[in-house]
Amino acid sequence: MNMTLRQFLPIALYGLLSIAATDSSAQSPIKPPSITEHFRLQQHGGGLGVQIDESVVVLAEEDMSEGQQWVIERQRRDRNWCGKKSDEGKCLESDETVHDWATSMNCPELSIYVEGLADFRETGREKPAVLMTDAALISLEFAPFSASGNHPKILREYVGPLVTWWREAEDGLKRCWTPSPPVIDGHTLDARLSTTDQ
Repeated sequence: MNMTLRQFLPIALYGLLSIAATDSSAQSPIKPPSITEHFRLQQHGGGLGVQIDESVVVLAEEDMSEGQQWVIERQRRDRNWCGKKSDEGKCLESDETVHDWATSMNCPELSIYVEGLADFRETGREKPAVLMTDAALISLEFAPFSASGNHPKILREYVGPLVTWWREAEDGLKRCWTPSPPVIDGHTLDARLSTTDQ
């Protein structure tokens, strides 16, 4: 059966409109993942020529393709009067800064350390013991970031279980850090830390 040009044109036009509608739907922006901040950790201080300034945020990401995952963003500066050695073996001062991320998607053990943080809400103390120490002060703040109930808003320690936990986390997460922010559901995560947070 032959089709006239007048009959063919409406059918062709309908097909083009359908393709255009499909392309428009495919190119619609992807909804950003839901981001919730759960913990903030700070580490500042030191002595004997060694100084640490560190800020950490712990986020829960509702990734539609992967489910909930944990993300840690860290900014840290280490200054050490003897952080390097010359060819002659003499001490050289070092000053190093990193800004990096770790995710439970690429580093499953991260979830173990993050989940352990919640225990300190019950057992931690707000005022650190007064000590003559060269150790840095570590503080941990829980969401929501305001005082509520009988639990301390911010826990602080020079020595104790929180410090021990973070030292273990530092060792356990060494392989997990990357300088590039994670991409979740097609969106690159925006940095929440800056040099002013140190």
